[in-house]
Amino acid sequence: MEEYNLLNSVEYCPFTEFYQAYRLLLFALENNGYFLLIHDERNPTFLIQHSGIKRGKYKRFKQLLPKEISDKVFILNIQRIVEHLEKDVKCTWLAEFKKKYL
Repeated sequence: MEEYNLLNSVEYCPFTEFYQAYRLLLFALENNGYFLLIHDERNPTFLIQHSGIKRGKYKRFKQLLPKEISDKVFILNIQRIVEHLEKDVKCTWLAEFKKKYL
């Protein structure tokens, strides 16, 4: 955490809310990768837009990060992944996946 300047002076311990996110982010950084949060758009916990303002855990997590690390953090909903697979890939398992998760 210190190596990537992730220990900042917020009023609360960020591990309380974002422990798993930090673990995955550190893994990505150590492997010169990116952090991608995949979520269900029907769940407003991670990202919701209200009156043009984005809110949710993803937004709060990203705001805690230094700019150079924040630029490596992204979010994508599972519905967009399924749309892409339906349109461009035609996976044989997709109908079963949709039935189970969408």
